[in-house]
Amino acid sequence: MTGYPGSGYMNTTRVSPDEYLRNFVADARKRHAEDNLRAILIYGSYIEGYFAPTESDYDILMFFGRQPDPEHRPAMEQKYPRISLMYYLTIPELEERIENGSWSLYITVLKGAGVLYQDETFKQFVSGLKDFDMQKHLSNKEATEKITEKFDEEIKAQSQREKFEAVKWFVPTVRRMLQILTYLRYHQTVWGLQQNLQMLQDTLANDDMAFMRQMQQRLLHRSTSFSPGDKRCAMAILNKLRNAVLNEIDT
Repeated sequence: MTGYPGSGYMNTTRVSPDEYLRNFVADARKRHAEDNLRAILIYGSYIEGYFAPTESDYDILMFFGRQPDPEHRPAMEQKYPRISLMYYLTIPELEERIENGSWSLYITVLKGAGVLYQDETFKQFVSGLKDFDMQKHLSNKEATEKITEKFDEEIKAQSQREKFEAVKWFVPTVRRMLQILTYLRYHQTVWGLQQNLQMLQDTLANDDMAFMRQMQQRLLHRSTSFSPGDKRCAMAILNKLRNAVLNEIDT
């Protein structure tokens, strides 16, 4: 994987696990061969600051050198029902998805996930990601079609959400759109909502930026406040960003 660099930052954040996570990681390392398990990462509410100990799931990514025993995943999911194994891939599968334009996987592995376990092979893989030319892969026809389809699905789903569910999903959705727009315009991989707003402040309306910041604060406080006016504003912003990203890809 080669190309121009992103921001030069590689995610090496170690996460302090609670007892549930410690037990899961220890079990996962016992179940999987030591020379096969490459990494266990966590993202979402646990590291974003809005985790609810009695309600939230743990969003986990697991990566391997070769295909693991097919019995391991269902056994772990049954034993740890609050663990959501969002991705369970070999490194070649991960690389293939990224090369096919999977922005979410690319930036989550590179910037957005915390490390529960990783070996040297995975560290080297992630180090190579920072020089990966994602723009070339986002711009191919198949990837553009997938991005368009994904955006449209997310916007439709957002229109049907209420209260905290609406807040919880709006923030990462809008952040992902901003991330792609920042990358396409400035060739930098930037994770956080606030940092992306700063990068794009000359091209975004002040009212829209204020609304996005307000929604992030509501998320951090797990607020259920989301009025019909909030929904209209959220939908308008998502549609504007969708079009801005697709226009940027076309250019």
